[in-house]
Amino acid sequence: MNDLDIIGNLLLKESNLSDYAISTEEFCIINLMKIIEDDSDSDFYLYKIEYQLISFYEKIKYNSLYSSYVLVIEKILNSYFTNKNVLVLYDLLGKIQDECGFKKKMLDDVIVKRLL
Repeated sequence: MNDLDIIGNLLLKESNLSDYAISTEEFCIINLMKIIEDDSDSDFYLYKIEYQLISFYEKIKYNSLYSSYVLVIEKILNSYFTNKNVLVLYDLLGKIQDECGFKKKMLDDVIVKRLL
């Protein structure tokens, strides 16, 4: 079983969100994981991650599935980012928050928990 299968199964087991949210989460996570695994040396690495997170947010914002958004970020942070990269991602999330108007408190909690 590869990492994509493991994370997909975790989402299905742990999430009580709608089928739409789960499939959208999985799609976002798979895309993010591909970027992280394949393009981490690329100059466009963070831009690609930013694009994926903004796209995902745009898909769920009308359903107010903020917990789904935070769940995606948390799974990615816990699986693929070192503490140094988490701080870089945090800056990126601040930019995304400015663009999307996302509730930053939820992201702060996720980041702090990851760094502890």
